Amino acid sequence: MKQIRRSPQRDAIYSYLCSVCSHPSAEEVHENVKTSIPRISLGTVYRDLAQLEEMGMIKTVACGGIVRYDAKTSAHCHLVCSGCGAVEDIDIDPSRFSDSAAKLYPGSIKSCDVIFYGKCTACSGRDVSS
Repeated sequence: MKQIRRSPQRDAIYSYLCSVCSHPSAEEVHENVKTSIPRISLGTVYRDLAQLEEMGMIKTVACGGIVRYDAKTSAHCHLVCSGCGAVEDIDIDPSRFSDSAAKLYPGSIKSCDVIFYGKCTACSGRDVSS
């Protein structure tokens, strides 16, 4: 892996991602980091997010056609809320699903991403009929 020099912009992006559990999009990261670095461009945010992912410091979560970013890099699943659109962590190791699938599938499975769809605790409390 190539060595990437630190930058104030990348440090601010990573710090922001570590401070939230909301799995923000690049646009949301940009809006929040602009408060401390007003001249940061959306292009810079995208480039720095790609470099942080390449370095293994963050993960991407693709859901509903939107790429979101997560500083929690340990193995876990996600829930996408059909009520408010929130993406939340579920502390289940997705390798449990890979291991089961590997027993049934004759090919080679290296990894998996597991995304559950339903309602978050806040939305399910508001609407228990669904």
